[in-house]
Amino acid sequence: MNIVEAWVRVVRPPIILISVVGASAGALNVTIGQGDDLPQATYMMTCLFAALLAAGLMVHNDYYDLPSDRVTRPHKPLPMGIIRPETAKWVGFGLMAAAVLVAFFGRWWDFGEVDVPTALMVAFVFLVGLYYNARGKYTGIWGHVMVAIGVGLIPYVGAMPFGDYVSMAPLALGIGVMEVGREIMVCAGDIEGDRAAGFCTLPVKVGQRKSLLVALAFYIASVPFFYLYLPRIAAHIPGLSGEVFGPVYYVGTTVFLVTLFVLWVLVWRTPVWDSFEAYIRTGSRLAIFLYQLLLLSEAFI
Repeated sequence: MNIVEAWVRVVRPPIILISVVGASAGALNVTIGQGDDLPQATYMMTCLFAALLAAGLMVHNDYYDLPSDRVTRPHKPLPMGIIRPETAKWVGFGLMAAAVLVAFFGRWWDFGEVDVPTALMVAFVFLVGLYYNARGKYTGIWGHVMVAIGVGLIPYVGAMPFGDYVSMAPLALGIGVMEVGREIMVCAGDIEGDRAAGFCTLPVKVGQRKSLLVALAFYIASVPFFYLYLPRIAAHIPGLSGEVFGPVYYVGTTVFLVTLFVLWVLVWRTPVWDSFEAYIRTGSRLAIFLYQLLLLSEAFI
């Protein structure tokens, strides 16, 4: 593995893509999806800060995950010594700081103004990410919640530069609650490495089986939020239109949620490292990406 390949692996292009597509889903559904024009420069800046933030979080995370990765993923660039840990730490920090700056000037080219609300939200995710990377895995379930905050906010932050602070809120809540469960399952797969590293994730604290039941509870709790867009329910939520999403959303959301529960069952039946890698790290991540593509398509239907 050469240095270029190592950096590509550390920034995790699939995660960057998921972040950009998620932010785009928010941006396009509150503009084109509502019959409005898309401010193109603002949209490009939105995609850019989403990519920078995701890449920075991933690189910075690898620095703090190094003790665990030496046990469970020794083939990664930092455990192999191809990238110096301190270099990864500061490159990750720099990418996240750049994301805040891009968000601040995101509306400048189309509207001639800075975007303080979006910059503050990106800075919030930046700070939560910093704290999670440094301390989150020692705080039990709160560490999983920290990760979920950043993931859930992706479509919401994508809509903010276009002046919409309501339409993506139910979706953000649904994804955020669901992601707490998914993160618990990811750490359940990493339990041996996390124990060796001295991390205090929920699976380390309560055991693998019990943590999977907690993850299932979060999956179940997330379901109602995805359906708050139903017209009869949306009518009771201030500022939320019942026309944000249509039938394709409800069908696709149902398929997505069923897929997550099926993946949970597969892991529950065989809770070994290979199962977590196949069904949670890969399977659920693929399901999330396909779901984001469906959300993206909603803007054009």
